[in-house]
Amino acid sequence: MQEKFTQAKRYIGLDEIRGCLLISMMLYHLSWDLFDAFNLDITALTTGWLGLWQELTAGGFIMLSGFCLKFSKAPARRGLIVFLAGLLVTAATYMFNQRLPVFFGILTFIGSAMLLTTPLLKHFTDKPSFGFLYCLGIYCCVRKMYLGYIGIGSVKFAMPHDFYANWLTTYLGFPFDGFTSLDYFPLFPHLFVFWSGCFLYNILINSSFITSLEVSHVKPLAFLGKHSLAVYLAHQPILVTLIEFYKTLQ
Repeated sequence: MQEKFTQAKRYIGLDEIRGCLLISMMLYHLSWDLFDAFNLDITALTTGWLGLWQELTAGGFIMLSGFCLKFSKAPARRGLIVFLAGLLVTAATYMFNQRLPVFFGILTFIGSAMLLTTPLLKHFTDKPSFGFLYCLGIYCCVRKMYLGYIGIGSVKFAMPHDFYANWLTTYLGFPFDGFTSLDYFPLFPHLFVFWSGCFLYNILINSSFITSLEVSHVKPLAFLGKHSLAVYLAHQPILVTLIEFYKTLQ
């Protein structure tokens, strides 16, 4: 199948979608920072509609990253950069906020997924519609495996406790007892969302949807999306600083 794009071309619409997701993520993080700063019940942000907001935003980022992987001229190099940025976030939060450190956050995951998936890209062209639905179905079944079980609704199956043993199993998706992280995105089940994005690319690559992404519709969103990694790394220190400044005025 002949693809209509060249890797040198930048699809501005993808930047704008990424920009929308970035704004949603920053608003969610702002809510979290405010709840934490003013000693509100932070668990409210992890359940109900607020929890769904977080999951859909993060899932959108991950799926979009999988979708965009083949657009990159050097996906493995990009993946390494994102992975190292995730390690930077871990180091910074551990040094300056040991109460709420970030271990295996979303950048660490996306970088890992890019590095692991790059050699497999040719395998996502076969039956992409089936692969897309299959990956999303598997994700729905195992999305709670970090809590010790898999299943949907009332149909649950406990996972062997021995799986939840150490830092390596935690990276894979089986956190050991006592593990805490402000932002936890293990390899599984989120790799299935990333792969669904890879399959979605092969579903849509020759569609009119791709053509519509060649032009900009909202330039500020495109700017945010184009510089998403830098914005992501900078937004939390800025938000926390502004909140602390506000508190000094009270």
